[in-house]
Amino acid sequence: MPVYVGRKFQRGHGLGNILGGLLRRFILPFVKSHGKQVLANVFKTGMEVADDVIEGKKFKESAKKRIPSGIKRTFQDMIRQSQTGSGGGRKKKKRCNSYDDRTPSPDIFS
Repeated sequence: MPVYVGRKFQRGHGLGNILGGLLRRFILPFVKSHGKQVLANVFKTGMEVADDVIEGKKFKESAKKRIPSGIKRTFQDMIRQSQTGSGGGRKKKKRCNSYDDRTPSPDIFS
């Protein structure tokens, strides 16, 4: 007796589509604009922790001290970077308010 058996995997709109949209719309632009700055601060914090370990302090104590300050510094830098600019915003497009403002289409019967 023939019985319909659907596909093994879901295709189309699903959770992956939603997560992919979030990735494209929010995460990638954030990484493109702030990625170098975040990596530079991560590297700087790591070097501070390494310097403390070389001086003889314990890694765990140094990490507890340096990592929160590194996170705070990273967020302050991102806020400072996003606040630069003229603040003018985008220019508005001119809209046609009436039908008469548009150019007439050529009449094929004339």
